[in-house]
Amino acid sequence: MTSPYSHFVDELAEKHGVSKTGLLKKFLEFKTRAVRGNSKSRRNWAAVYTISVICEDYVAGQKNGSSSTSLLRRIRQKPYGSKLQNHHLDNRLNGEFKKKYRTDLEIMDIDGANRKVSEAILGEAGDKPEAVAKFAVDVVATYASIIAKIEIAFLTEISSANTQQDILKTIVKAFNATSDARVFEIVSFAILHLSFKKIKASFSTSSGEIETSPLMLYKTGRTNANDGGIDFVLKPIGKFFQVTEGIDFKKYFLDFDKVNRFPLSFVVKTSLSVDEVQSQIRLKASREMDELKVELYMSLFEDIYTLNELNDYLQELSTDNNSIEQLKQIIINCYKLEFGLSD
Repeated sequence: MTSPYSHFVDELAEKHGVSKTGLLKKFLEFKTRAVRGNSKSRRNWAAVYTISVICEDYVAGQKNGSSSTSLLRRIRQKPYGSKLQNHHLDNRLNGEFKKKYRTDLEIMDIDGANRKVSEAILGEAGDKPEAVAKFAVDVVATYASIIAKIEIAFLTEISSANTQQDILKTIVKAFNATSDARVFEIVSFAILHLSFKKIKASFSTSSGEIETSPLMLYKTGRTNANDGGIDFVLKPIGKFFQVTEGIDFKKYFLDFDKVNRFPLSFVVKTSLSVDEVQSQIRLKASREMDELKVELYMSLFEDIYTLNELNDYLQELSTDNNSIEQLKQIIINCYKLEFGLSD
């Protein structure tokens, strides 16, 4: 299904009288592609907000720009910007732009600690530089507004669901192919958290006493942190989880490498069976890697949970109204944290 926001950049280009073929326009369109319903697309706040603040200076007549410290302060005052770092204010923005379009042009001029938008990129397509700067500011502000509408929609729906049937109906939307990756991670965490909590683990201490405690699943970070870490951890047995949407063997094997080839469990957004997932990973890996190495990596798979297992667990939880209410509250709390609504 096509998103109603798919062409908002083109519409704003027409509004501002800006060419639709300009490289800055194309780059902004690329960096705001999350509005088109691709669940794997990053929001790219650091990149778009860096463009926005340097263009704001230009529109305000501050053609010499501002210090990176001042610009970062303004970026962090914007929606979803409170946790952003200064990497794009260094040379990452220019690097991404030049790599994508194979050009010597840059978006941002860097002079010591000072940053300003390049007039060359503003006039690259023959447009008036001030019109392009205003267009860029408008695109980023509109993008933030659209994302807020998209992201608040699921929270509003789950918060207003009062019957067990409505709660379950909303939750299973996270299993759709086009659902947001973060929503899927949140929902899968909530389901597994309550399911594991019903299981007790017993350990014998050095003094011979038996200690018993429920299994507790913890969410260890935000989805797009890009920190190489793990997504969930199960205590007290120390089981690590990664959440993913694809069957690309390189992604799984890289996850193993990131944790020094420590065994991992995976939550996979697929309707394939566990055996089918493993078979496909093994088959694809065998086409490119030595068989002994493939076997080494395959031995590191601890457990795999697909949509089939998640649906089974959800069915079990649905027999208890209290569990469904707990599920709803965990999802709401995690959602607010993930999307910065608790910041």
